[in-house]
Formats: sequence, structure tokens, C-alpha cells
Amino acid sequence: MIKISLENNLNPSLISFWAKKYLESGISGLELNKGRPIMKSKINNNKSTKVSNNSDSQDQSNSSLSVYEELKLLREENKLLKKENEVLKKWKALVEIFDSN
Repeated sequence: MIKISLENNLNPSLISFWAKKYLESGISGLELNKGRPIMKSKINNNKSTKVSNNSDSQDQSNSSLSVYEELKLLREENKLLKKENEVLKKWKALVEIFDSN
């Protein structure tokens, strides 16, 4: 488990948690639950509540900034999900090897 965690830059306790889930519930324990809560964004919406004299130009700059921040957050989330997907593929392969023996 330590080798897998080092190869995929994951915490060994996460892999131990997945192993425990697999032993308790089988492969169905590793599946994502339907209705999983959406990740909250870290965008600060305080800028949108401010009143200004140059509302058009400032609104455009605020919305551009928040869109940029949201894009950055989505890219980080996408990168994390890709890593998780790779780990799950490797975990599934290990489970299949374990089950075949």
C-alpha cells in the first residue's frame, strides 16, 4: 500500500480506508454514492455585493476575475479527479488479482 501511495502521491491512510471499505462491502463499497454533495467553490462573492459608480466596467472586471478563479478551481478539481480515477483503476486491477487467487 505504501508503494501505491508514493507512486500516486496519495496518503497511505486513504488507501487503507479503501481497503477497509472493500473488505466490508466488496467492490460496491468503493463506488461513488448517488447524490453525492457538490464540492463548494472557494470563490469570494463579497465583490458582487459592493455598489460602485463605474458599475459596468467594474462588474466586467469582477466577473472576469471570478470566472478566472472558478476556472482555476475547476482545473484543480479536474486534476484531482483524474488522479483518483487512476488510483481506482489500479485498485480495481489489484482487487481482480486478489480475487482470482
